[in-house]
Amino acid sequence: MPPLETRSLQSESGSPATTGQTRTDRYQVVREHLAPGLIRLIDSAEMPDLDEGPRNPALADYLFKDFQSSAGLSSHPSAELILSHLWLLAGDLDHSHEISQRIGSADGSFLHGVMHRREGDFGNAKYWFRRSGAHPVEPILREIHPDVYADAPTFVDACGQAVRGEDLSKETLKHVQWSEWCELLLHFVNVSR
Repeated sequence: MPPLETRSLQSESGSPATTGQTRTDRYQVVREHLAPGLIRLIDSAEMPDLDEGPRNPALADYLFKDFQSSAGLSSHPSAELILSHLWLLAGDLDHSHEISQRIGSADGSFLHGVMHRREGDFGNAKYWFRRSGAHPVEPILREIHPDVYADAPTFVDACGQAVRGEDLSKETLKHVQWSEWCELLLHFVNVSR
């Protein structure tokens, strides 16, 4: 797949969905905070399905062995959020859940909701999204995907319908979910800035 910044931040019309910034500008901060090896693993990862899959063994191996020492995040205030978030991309919802349920912030609750949505526990996902309240990534996602994304609970409903084969294209929702993943990573990296 193309690199991180070219897989997200594109509006439905194909233009950058940010005011006065290119996709590369917005993601430069991520590239500055994460180790090059981790960036390569993110860039080469398969786009996550609406459920648990696919597994990304290379990223999982990196997270088990090298994350704390080489990712450049050991002292970052959002290290736990970022680690839990990366486990979602690795396709290991159990590891993501183990971490996100310990994080008592609105960001932790939002991430916890994403994890439950991916595992198909849609009611629980909506509970965690309600607990998080309005999240800073939601307006960006509405701008990028105005015809699909209204808010996190509504997106949960759309994913549930797609998984059951009732509505909307799974591929469209996977792209929205990828934008969400990228925007959350950017948000977590920027928390201390």
